Amino acid sequence: MKDAAPVDALLRVFNNLKGLERQIDTERQRLQQNAEDQVFDAVAGANKMEEKLSRLLDRASEAIAQLSKDAERWLTCIEADLNKEDAAFYQAMAKLETQLCIQAEVLRIVQMKVLLPKPLHPEILVAWSEMEEILARSRSGNSNERDILFLQNASAKVLKLALESIDV
Repeated sequence: MKDAAPVDALLRVFNNLKGLERQIDTERQRLQQNAEDQVFDAVAGANKMEEKLSRLLDRASEAIAQLSKDAERWLTCIEADLNKEDAAFYQAMAKLETQLCIQAEVLRIVQMKVLLPKPLHPEILVAWSEMEEILARSRSGNSNERDILFLQNASAKVLKLALESIDV
């Protein structure tokens, strides 16, 4: 019986080791399952986050595209307004230039009238009345570049007739 006690003790130790081995295997399986579950949850969470980020990026891209279209439209409107303002400015400058040219011709004509010998030649009187009509139109703001040309031609005609009428 003495021989049976060590064998029984070894058998108990062996059974205890087997039990511990089963407990270790069970715990390892549980930990492995927990780790797999956590990895699965992490991957699922990452996939959801990726989907959310993708939707956010899509919305941001759409918003940027819309802003770009709006900015282009605004720039087109601003450019059109500037073009209108430029056209109005150049039109006003042309009108002012016309007025200044007419006024310069008026000064020249007045100088000629003062210097012309009296009595005036009848053709000079006709040209003079035509020039006065243009000057009246000019004062009312209804003159144009054609009037400047007519005034220049009429004043040249008056000057020519005046020079012909002067006895040199």
